[in-house]
Amino acid sequence: MSPLTLAATFIANIHYGPLPEQVLDACVPARPSPAAIYIHGGGWSGGDKAEFDGMCMALAAKGIAGFAINYRLAPAAYWPAQLTDVDLAAAWVAVNGGAYGASGRVCSIGYSAGAQLSMMLGVQKAVACAVTVSAPTNLVTLAAWDGAMVRNLVGPGGVAAERSASPLDLVEATAASSPILVIQGLGDHKVPPSQALSMAHAMQGMGLPVTLRLNAGGHVLSGLSPAQKAAIEGMIERFVRR
Repeated sequence: MSPLTLAATFIANIHYGPLPEQVLDACVPARPSPAAIYIHGGGWSGGDKAEFDGMCMALAAKGIAGFAINYRLAPAAYWPAQLTDVDLAAAWVAVNGGAYGASGRVCSIGYSAGAQLSMMLGVQKAVACAVTVSAPTNLVTLAAWDGAMVRNLVGPGGVAAERSASPLDLVEATAASSPILVIQGLGDHKVPPSQALSMAHAMQGMGLPVTLRLNAGGHVLSGLSPAQKAAIEGMIERFVRR
């Protein structure tokens, strides 16, 4: 059962780095709490931290400090600028999060392109746990599905950059990871379910901590009922808190 809902405070546009894009919104709980870094989607070329402000505040009211981040977008900034930014944000939260209610473990939560970045943080063990919803995990095979989106991200880096942006390649190289909750809709036509399944099966084969939860929805929970979405949010909350 979730903790009692308490008041939370919203603070917008805090800089975690020197660049204009390196800003976050903090959702400050009433008392020191575990924390989540929220990473928006948008195909690495769009989206905004505001997409997560609602969830950030809802979970802060239940006792999870939140930090919804922006990061540099393609094609103005090619990979690995996006990873550099989320790594910097995670480091900033580790050092400064206590001033905004963070205490104890820090996890990451991402949807779609943000899920790929959340997963990279998890495999790097830059966070205590990672949550991913509709995560691209193998950009080489994703390029065969949506080449324009992938090329827009990696630019002149080509296949080498696609591999360096693939959580599956990274976990196979390091055989290490923080616990990851992989949430995937079987009706996802934007990021094929095989992306999440391949990652989960690889981690399971290496004995790494992964939890795979499939649902009947589409991309980032589209097509699910409000009750089904609320149940998944509760699952995410428990995973971050444990």
